[in-house]
Amino acid sequence: LRDMFFFLESKKSPELLLTNVSLSYAIMVLLDYVGFSNYVFKRTDNDEELIIPYFFVGPDQNLAETLQQLAMSSQSAIFFDEYFTVRKRLLGHK
Repeated sequence: LRDMFFFLESKKSPELLLTNVSLSYAIMVLLDYVGFSNYVFKRTDNDEELIIPYFFVGPDQNLAETLQQLAMSSQSAIFFDEYFTVRKRLLGHK
């Protein structure tokens, strides 16, 4: 069984540099770039959003690789649920 990750593997990441953006915003920019708008990021009032001082995406990366690097560096999980919705969870959150 394969989810929609193959779609992200087939799309090239945009070359960009963003400063002082949240993890959620960085993910949204990448997904919006390829026209994917089915994502949900839930937070509570006590959750602090991770801020990325400099978010750089170089050439020759597909979208899946870029999202994997974001997930590893932020200790979070970026995944598809059973409705093909992209979700994000930080380490230690339910």
